[in-house]
Order: sequence, then structure tokens, then C-alpha cells
Amino acid sequence: MNRKKISTPLSLMVISITLLIILQALWLRTEYRSAENNFSRETSVVFRSTLYQLSDSIFFSSFNVPEEQESSAESERFRELSSRPETIRQISIEPYSDDTLKKTNATESGFNRQVTVFLRDPDNPVDSIRVSRRVSSSRDMRWFFTDQYHGFNTDTIAKYFMHNLPGDYARLSLGIKERDFSYPSERPQFQRQLHDTMPFITPFFPLAGKLYAAEFYNGRSFLFAKLLPQAGFSVFTTLLIITAFYLVFRNLRNQQKLLLQKDNFISNVTHELKTPVASVGVALEAIKNFDVLENKNKTLDYIELAGQELKRLEMMADKILKTSVHDYGKEIKSSKAPVVISDVVEKVISSFRILAEQKMIHFSLQNGGDSTINGNEEHLTQMIYNLVDNAVKYAADGKEITITVGEIPNAVILEVKDKGPGIAAEHRTKVFEKFYRVPTGNVHNVKGYGLGLHYVEGVVKHHNGKISLESRSGKGCRFVVRLPK
Repeated sequence: MNRKKISTPLSLMVISITLLIILQALWLRTEYRSAENNFSRETSVVFRSTLYQLSDSIFFSSFNVPEEQESSAESERFRELSSRPETIRQISIEPYSDDTLKKTNATESGFNRQVTVFLRDPDNPVDSIRVSRRVSSSRDMRWFFTDQYHGFNTDTIAKYFMHNLPGDYARLSLGIKERDFSYPSERPQFQRQLHDTMPFITPFFPLAGKLYAAEFYNGRSFLFAKLLPQAGFSVFTTLLIITAFYLVFRNLRNQQKLLLQKDNFISNVTHELKTPVASVGVALEAIKNFDVLENKNKTLDYIELAGQELKRLEMMADKILKTSVHDYGKEIKSSKAPVVISDVVEKVISSFRILAEQKMIHFSLQNGGDSTINGNEEHLTQMIYNLVDNAVKYAADGKEITITVGEIPNAVILEVKDKGPGIAAEHRTKVFEKFYRVPTGNVHNVKGYGLGLHYVEGVVKHHNGKISLESRSGKGCRFVVRLPK
């Protein structure tokens, strides 16, 4: 296999996937930061609004209508409207203008302001009350009325805060942090504390003489949960692209492998064809140029030699067609009959008698039980022939080939065992692939096309059987075929 042709697209695929993963990671990080900023902004706004609502409730409960300004009836009406949350409220705080106050010492009197509260019933717009009160203080009026109030604890603030948060924030687990605070002297500190926050804690806001902030214990997991759809889509897309790249690379590798096997097959077939073609050419040339026609016996010998080589060519072509092109599966399924495997084995062994004598190979046949199955005799014969031929090719001279035919419940077992060089572990699962031959470098001591065992496996499968290989380097091979009855 050309490693350069494979390594280049593989490198491009790895680079593309790496860049894709980096891009997805940057996108998810941006999404997370955006969600974190939105979370911080929304929770801070809601928390501040919650404290304003609480301070407003304190303010209205503490704002008494001056008796000299309003009648008792208006005071009662003010209390009634201020206690209703749907009441439309408006508060205005303006500097109080008075010539008498202007002449007084500003340090002693402080900043004089007039607080005006306007309440209107939304169900009855005509029903409204406007109340004013003069206050001397340098502080924000909202906090002026809440400084001395201590009626809200952290649990109450948390309860109101959770109630005001959007519905999808219900999974949050939070706590309220509290800090001491004095408004006039610690205003710079208050400004700093507004920004003294972490990603999952709101800024500190004042209420009733203290600073409060909401801290979220599971803020990170909450954001991760909200980003699960984006993360899932990102992972799914990445896996889909990786799978597509893998399939493309596997197909490319298989094509390269198939091309290599095809080249080896062509080389082996060419080598096999040269010998009979050359023999026929020599025989014809001798008959034509060396006056062998005058010698009838020699002429017959050359003609017989040519006939044998042509028959060999015919057998080679038939074997290639059967194992590589011909759809023998349909033929097996359409023409089945009772076949005695032990009889087929004996017939195959007899066809190897002469070759076995030349190589001094001894066949040991062991029969046991009924070996009759329903199958195609022609292809079963060729299957067994290929197994025995493979054993004869690789068996060393003077060795023994053991063939065992046995019976187990509902099946026939055929074993072919040789004492050849064996097959290494990395090649055992590949020997049944089409055109595959165990690599031997540039040495071709054994002829073949890499089709025999592939054909054997195909015939066994079309008979609903199974085949397995047991082998170790230097210890020979043992093929076990199981055919159902």
C-alpha cells in the first residue's frame, strides 16, 4: 500500500477535525460567557428591584401623614392605598425652599428636602392622595426611612428574590450575603462594594442600614444545563463529521488495499499462465521446425503435452471464474441433494495420490459417524479440494496431513490439519479475504491466486456452516468446518 497516498489525506482529515474541534470549543466558550453575562445582569437587576420593593414597603409603612396637613380621613385612606401592591405610586424628593431655613446654619440643619408621595387607585383614577413631608437629611430618602429598620432577615430577602426571578431560574440554589454599612461615612466603600463581585454573586445593594448580595451556589451547573442543546449539537456535528471522515478514509484504504491485491493477483495469474503457454508454444514450434512429424511417437508426445497444458489453462480459467466471478451462491441454494462428506473426502484424497507420493506426504483419514448433509456436491468437492490442496502446498516433504470427518448433534465436522509453517496471528483473520496471500516478500515458492480460501469460506457460508482456523507460526494449520445436516 502506498503510504504517501494514504498519509496525505489522513493528515488533512486530522487537521480539519482539529480545527473544527477548536472552532466548536471557541464557540461554546463564547456562548458560555454570553450566558454568564446575561445571567449576572438579569439576576442583579431582579435583586436590586427586590430590595427596592422591600425598601418601598418600609418607606410607606414609615411615612406618616402630618396631622397639620391632612385630615384623619385622608390619613386612613393613605394607609389603605399604600398597603395595596397594585396602587400606582410616585415619589418625588425636592429641595425645600424657605427663607428662614436659608438663614440658619447649613451644617446644623443639613440638607432640607420635601418628600411628596402621590398614590392613585388604578381601579378608580379619581381616587388619589397626595401627601408631602419635609425631611432634613443628607441621605437618599429611600434609605433614610429604612436605616433603623431591621424587620427583614436574609431568608425573607431570599424568598422574595426567588419569587421575582423568572420561572427557568427555579433550579437555582442561593444564599444572601450581608455586610454592615453606614451611609454617609462609607459611601466610597459602598461604591467599591457594588463592583466587588464574583461571576455568580450579585453586586451589594443597601437595605435597612446593611448591604446585601445574592450568591448562587449552582450557577455554573445552571449555565451548563442551559447550554446543553448547543453543546449537544456541537458534539453531534463533530462526531458526524469525524464519522464521515473515517468512512471516507476507510474506503480509501480499502481501495488501496484492493488495488494492491489486484496487482498481486495479476502478477500471480500472469506467472501461472506463462508456463502452459510457453509449453504449448514449444510443442508447436518443435512440430513445425524440427521434423518431428517424421517421428509419430514424438509427435504424439508433443500433442499430448500441448493438450495437457491447454487442459491446465482451462482448469485455471474455470477456477478463477468460479471463485471470483461466478455467482455460485445461487447455484448452491438452487441445487442441493444428499452428500456424504466422507465419500467426497476420499475422492479428493485419491486425486492427490501421485503428488503426495512425489512429496512423500502421508494422508491420515479418520471417519466417525454419519456425515451426510444436504448440499451441492460439486462445490463441496471443490471446497474440500481447496483445503487439501492448501495443506499439500504448504506441508513440508515427508510430513503428514490429517483429515477428520466426524458427527456432532445436527452437524458434520470436517478438520484438515497439516504440519506446515503455519500462519502468524496478524494474518489469520485475513486469509479468507479475496486475493489475500500471506506475504513472503519477493519469494514465491507456492503458486496461487489468493482465491482458494475465500471460495472455501463462501461455500461454507452458503451451506449455513462455519469455518475457523487454528494456527501458530511453525506449528502448522488446522481448518475446522462445521456443516449443519
